[in-house]
Amino acid sequence: MRMHKNIVLIVAIAFILSIVWTVAVVAQSLPQLPEECYGTITINGKDSAVGTIITAEIDGVERGRFVTTTIGTYGGSKDEDKRIIIEGTETDIGKNITFLIDGVQANERVIYENGESIELNLTATKSVSPCFIATAAYGTPMHEDIDVLRDFRDEYLMTNAVGRVFVKVYYTTSPPIADVISENEGLRTVVRDGLVKPLVHISRLFVG
Repeated sequence: MRMHKNIVLIVAIAFILSIVWTVAVVAQSLPQLPEECYGTITINGKDSAVGTIITAEIDGVERGRFVTTTIGTYGGSKDEDKRIIIEGTETDIGKNITFLIDGVQANERVIYENGESIELNLTATKSVSPCFIATAAYGTPMHEDIDVLRDFRDEYLMTNAVGRVFVKVYYTTSPPIADVISENEGLRTVVRDGLVKPLVHISRLFVG
C-alpha cells in the first residue's frame, strides 16, 4: 500500500512539473507585442504641421517611426486609427522610451511595456529659424506678421519636397539681402509694405 502511495505521489509530482515546464516553454515562445502610442503634438506651444516625423527610441536605438497626416496629432484611440508602433524585446520591458519630434527630443517619455496602448501628448521646444528679410523689414523677429510667415513655412512649405528646396535656397541667399535692407530705413519701408505685408495677407488665408 505504501509503495502504491509513493508511485501515485511520484506521478503527481511529475505531472505538475510537466505542466510548469510546458507553461514556461509556451511563455518563452510567445511573441513580444509592440507598444503603441498616440496623442497630440505641440511645438513651441502650437499644433505640429502635417508631415511631422515622430521617432521612438530605446537606449538611443530607433524602435518606431510615425509621419503625421493631420495637424497636431499622431494617431488616435479608435481601432481603425494608426498609431506609432514601438518594437521591443523582453529585455526592454521597464526601460524608458524617448520621443523625437522632427529630430528634437520631446519633453515626455514612457516606460516600455508588452502590448500596451497609451495616449501620450507630446510637446517640444524648437529654436526659431529667422525669417531674414521680414525681420530686417520690421526691425525685430518678434512681430506677429513674422509668426504668420513661420507658420506658413512650417505647415505648408516644409511638408513637401519643392517647398523644402525653396526654404533651403531662401536661407542660403537671403542673409546678405537682409543686411542691405536693415541698413536703409527707406528700403525697409518699401520691402515691408510692398513685399512682406502682401505675403502675410496671402499666408493668413492658409494658416488663419
